Amino acid sequence: AGFHPAHKALSEADKKLIPLSEFGKAWKLYGKDYCKYVCDTIDQAKYVWSYVRVNLVMGIDAIANKILPTCSDEYVPYNFLSLYSFIESLSHTQLYNETEEKFRYQATELAKFIIDRFILKAFERIKYKDYVQNKIEEAIHPTTQRTIQNPSRHILVLDKHVHWQDWVLTPDAREIWFVISPSNKGGYIIQPVSNNRNKNGYRKGFPEKWWGLSGDKLKQITQNPEASFVHDVKGFIAGAETLEGAIALCKKAFKHYECERIR
Repeated sequence: AGFHPAHKALSEADKKLIPLSEFGKAWKLYGKDYCKYVCDTIDQAKYVWSYVRVNLVMGIDAIANKILPTCSDEYVPYNFLSLYSFIESLSHTQLYNETEEKFRYQATELAKFIIDRFILKAFERIKYKDYVQNKIEEAIHPTTQRTIQNPSRHILVLDKHVHWQDWVLTPDAREIWFVISPSNKGGYIIQPVSNNRNKNGYRKGFPEKWWGLSGDKLKQITQNPEASFVHDVKGFIAGAETLEGAIALCKKAFKHYECERIR
């Protein structure tokens, strides 16, 4: 069967130890069986599976873990899929006697879908700008007694999961350290606010010893029975079962930093 270049790239890429995204997990579990339906032999299916993982899946894994393309000369043994290469992948092949007309139709529909999504996402950002900015103002300069919806000048609580980054990464909102919002999967998510748009660190993140913990281990170390998880990639997102639990997780992080400062 030989040792395909894609297999070599995959072996080198695996050394990077990038955690799998949800898509990466699905590809690992079901991708090889899926490839068998397309290919004529097992060897072909192995090659196709490896090729797709290196040229598509691992780039998704990397981005899902906040590992972004750079302009450095460092060799990266996997690819970040560009929109151009994705549309190009729709070009006709000799295998199924496809036509250029079919390719153009597919490419046009895909481009329309992507543009429509970008437009909707941009519209969502501007639509909720005032909402987020008003919430920021209430958090930093409360006009009434603080409540669970406005617990601290360092915690921004949103009652809907909307884009907030553009409006929190401003000098006027520099006192906001964490943003809490409802999760589409139930419960609440907590995100530490980045120092800047390049996401070079956080204003105040979760303690490193929490990174990658979930379930009973996290509940024990944080003394928070409603804590769900803290992501293993620099704690860029965390979860809690209730709003009260999410706020408590943020305040526990505050105490950690206060102890570190005193030391």
